[in-house]
Amino acid sequence: MATSERPVILVVDGDEATRLLFTRTLTGAGFDVAAAADGAGAVAILDDRPIRTVVLDKQLAEVTGPPIIERLRAEANARSLPLILVTDAPTDIIDEVAGFGAGATDFLVKPVDLDELVVRVKAEVRVNDVLERARRIAETTTDAFVSFDEEDLILAWAGQAEQVFGWSEPEAIGRRFGDMLLAPHHRPGHALRVRRFLDLGEQPLLGEWVELVGLHRDGREFPIEITEWGLYTNGRHSIHAFIRDVSRQRQTQRVQQQANPSGSHFAAIADLIMLSEPAGRIVYVSPSVEAALGWDVERLVGTPRMDLLHPDDRGSAEQEATELDAGSDVTGACRFRRSDGTYTWMQFSRGPIFDRATREVIGVRTVAREITKWLADEAE
Repeated sequence: MATSERPVILVVDGDEATRLLFTRTLTGAGFDVAAAADGAGAVAILDDRPIRTVVLDKQLAEVTGPPIIERLRAEANARSLPLILVTDAPTDIIDEVAGFGAGATDFLVKPVDLDELVVRVKAEVRVNDVLERARRIAETTTDAFVSFDEEDLILAWAGQAEQVFGWSEPEAIGRRFGDMLLAPHHRPGHALRVRRFLDLGEQPLLGEWVELVGLHRDGREFPIEITEWGLYTNGRHSIHAFIRDVSRQRQTQRVQQQANPSGSHFAAIADLIMLSEPAGRIVYVSPSVEAALGWDVERLVGTPRMDLLHPDDRGSAEQEATELDAGSDVTGACRFRRSDGTYTWMQFSRGPIFDRATREVIGVRTVAREITKWLADEAE
């Protein structure tokens, strides 16, 4: 793929004279320009060059209006590109709404003022650079990155958005942010925040995380944290958000709170105390694990509890799960793996952790102490 230090603008226009005029104007303003006479040529250029903004004439001989926008948006590297639609004067409001709905980000009306063309393109490139940096940041984290416009239509879908919400980028672009991603009881508040930004200029504060309830593609609701900020360019507002799934953090807090309602600290207890989800993932382990098994606390949190057991003891542990599900405590002895790979015998007591309100089993509590020396003494 060819590269350029100057931003590359794609001009798509069926009129050769207009293509040449736009090319000369934008080149003189510091851009490189790739020009195409139709949709097929535009798609070929998108596959070959790193385009930063598209300037598209609505009236093309091959296909007119929003359908060509949809065709360009179908390209993976063009789904979030700024796209300026050049229309005949006067602009028809129905066509304008259709264009925005299909993916246009701005409009210019013929005859085009060339100075305005340069200003609009520069603004789109500048904003897109900011959003591209945000998208790159999101790709290195577990956060989703989502942008939406004044009509709440999704413009950008990046980072871990598909992993968090279950929707692919082609499915998400053009859908309504609130309706698709938020639980019903949070949609009115979202709409109010957007209106206050658009009408009163109350800017969302980047870095101020708000907890809401998200909606996954499969219909389940789950806790999310979201931080947003707004941008205004070429007469249009847009809002951009980092979103993270905090289900595990809330589950961990819930298990710890139900297991330790008095707020007393496990840290002072010599016995090994471990809290895990019903599926077995460890969400808390007491600092005594370092003395007992040599493990660092942070190293164990998030790992399956079964990984700490000797392979020969895992079968009996799986059988115990049935008793735990029935609400019974289980006691016994098994071999726990130390950080150096050796095993030590520990006597344990395991019991279910109930949600006090619903009586649902939300976790498993394990209390264990080392008995290897005691066993050796008994053998003598």
